Amino acid sequence: MASGGGAENVGRLQGQVPAEVQVSKSLMQVLGASFIMVALIACADEGGGSAASHAALTDCNSDPAYTQASVSITNKGSQAADYEILVSFENHANGNQLETGVGVARALAPGQKTNVSVSNPKWFFKVDAVDCKIADVQRIAR
Repeated sequence: MASGGGAENVGRLQGQVPAEVQVSKSLMQVLGASFIMVALIACADEGGGSAASHAALTDCNSDPAYTQASVSITNKGSQAADYEILVSFENHANGNQLETGVGVARALAPGQKTNVSVSNPKWFFKVDAVDCKIADVQRIAR
């Protein structure tokens, strides 16, 4: 067997990374970070702020049959968008979540405002008073 066999080469290469690989790895890290930054900036610019800032609870009406939340949505972005609003219905006495409901607004143009109603049957809750809270807002640019 010739001198400089496999075990000797493996020992020599352990812990050493060729310069080309080090440069490639560093370049990929920089490019990856740059891509993420560009994506975040584009999303923030397009969205006109966080999606939650586009929605506001305007009413929480509880009558004997239904609890209904009214949510006002304003598209603050620069493109048309769809919105999905998750409303949490909570027990007024202890704050425990009883149920959630979803409201949807489709194809809101930039600057356009609309109202969405989200309701649940009150008999389902079996409590006297219910509070409404916006739990989440999703904005999908078209």
